[in-house]
Amino acid sequence: MMCLEMAVRDTVTQENGIAAIIDLRGFGLCHFRQLSPNHTRQIISLIQDCFPARFNAIHFVNESNLFGVMFNLVKPLLSEKLKKRIHFHGTNFRSLHQHIPADILPSDYGGNLDLFSNKTWYSNMRKSEDFFNRNNRYGYKNSIK
Repeated sequence: MMCLEMAVRDTVTQENGIAAIIDLRGFGLCHFRQLSPNHTRQIISLIQDCFPARFNAIHFVNESNLFGVMFNLVKPLLSEKLKKRIHFHGTNFRSLHQHIPADILPSDYGGNLDLFSNKTWYSNMRKSEDFFNRNNRYGYKNSIK
């Protein structure tokens, strides 16, 4: 959620939307168990109904058969619009390059840039702690006692 909040602060993201690459290398049974049906519904609702950003595409890479099973359970909850924007590539990065040019991808994904590093992103998030703390004050108050 915090990463999405950071992304929508950027005017380029606001104008162009988001093309997400979700790398599922290492996704296993222990991760699968953490995704309760309620939590999964909340994530889907966030992406397709609530969050003020346009998700142009969601690309899954390095997904396992286990993830395929999980996705088939979740698929009926997705809108037709979102289903059309989801792409699976496995380890076939040429397939990914049909959607996202190799010139803007790190070499981890068959691109021409250096290996992916989130150090700058992480540092910017740490510097934005006050922003996140202020945002945490908003929301719904439970008036039931």
